[in-house]
Amino acid sequence: LQSLLGLWIMDTSFEGSLDKLVNLTQLKYLVLRRPGLWLSRIPPTLGPNLTSLVLSDVGLSGPLSDGFGLTWPYLVGLDLSYNTLSGPLPAALGNATGIQRIDPCCQGGTN
Repeated sequence: LQSLLGLWIMDTSFEGSLDKLVNLTQLKYLVLRRPGLWLSRIPPTLGPNLTSLVLSDVGLSGPLSDGFGLTWPYLVGLDLSYNTLSGPLPAALGNATGIQRIDPCCQGGTN
């Protein structure tokens, strides 16, 4: 799995955690949309080569860490919709100078 470039998990009833994905250093596309996996946090070491990150309806809550996005300089698209996040987007997202789309839609836990 070390050479995996993309992973899409959508509308499943999987259970578990994202911890195993932190070693996927070549990962460019990660889409988790109602995966059945509930995340308490986003590992900061998740795929340093990410260009597209979708974490939609995965149970994230509270503010994003100050360093969120710091390790993703190639990030172009970010979708955090349908979680219960609060607070501003972290300034570290400015490290992703090519970012074109951020979707923080529908925070508050209502679908």
